[in-house]
Amino acid sequence: MMTLDRLRYLLDKHFEGKQLLLARHLGKSEAEVSKWFNGVQNFTSKTIGKLEAAFGESIWPVATHHDGPNAQE
Repeated sequence: MMTLDRLRYLLDKHFEGKQLLLARHLGKSEAEVSKWFNGVQNFTSKTIGKLEAAFGESIWPVATHHDGPNAQE
């Protein structure tokens, strides 16, 4: 899943799909949040951390097991 797709999914899941609610939660302007979701503004690691805290989950989930041909049972 692409990063923006994942962000939109998390926005829907945690903030009713509303950028304004996320902006208020983060203390940011709706215009700034809109730039993130439109790919106009790049993310800093600090911003990513704040988004993950707001969503309560990772933007980039990490696999917890390996199902490939060399996986041990």
